[in-house]
Amino acid sequence: MSERQQAEPRELDAPERPAIDSPETVTGPSDAGADRPRARPERIPAPGSDRPSTLWRRLYTIHLPLVLVGLGLLVAVVFIVADRWRRGTIIFGLVTLVAAAFRLLPAERVGLLAVRSRAFDVGFLTVLGGLVIWLASSIDPLGTG
Repeated sequence: MSERQQAEPRELDAPERPAIDSPETVTGPSDAGADRPRARPERIPAPGSDRPSTLWRRLYTIHLPLVLVGLGLLVAVVFIVADRWRRGTIIFGLVTLVAAAFRLLPAERVGLLAVRSRAFDVGFLTVLGGLVIWLASSIDPLGTG
């Protein structure tokens, strides 16, 4: 056998490929994925457990802090729109402090509240919440209730 024959792959050694029209393959505009089987969606296990996670379990275990902070901000906006700006602003500051407290939870429990490092998030939210509460309580009401 010559060196050239040894360097070239033989067709008999090549793995058998399924037909492109087969339902087990991915078809599309490119041939790059034509050989791969279709991906089957699977449930993702909840953090720290072997059981598959559901939407409600993920909402409770991961996104509950974000949902609670969002509801608190909505209450603050309702107060501000109802011309109770001082109460709404104080609620906004308190909700920001609650978000800082939620950020102290483990990273897999806070969901989208984790933006930067834990120290930065907690420090920034605490300073912001404290300043907003101080500002709302220090402004003279000027006859507004």
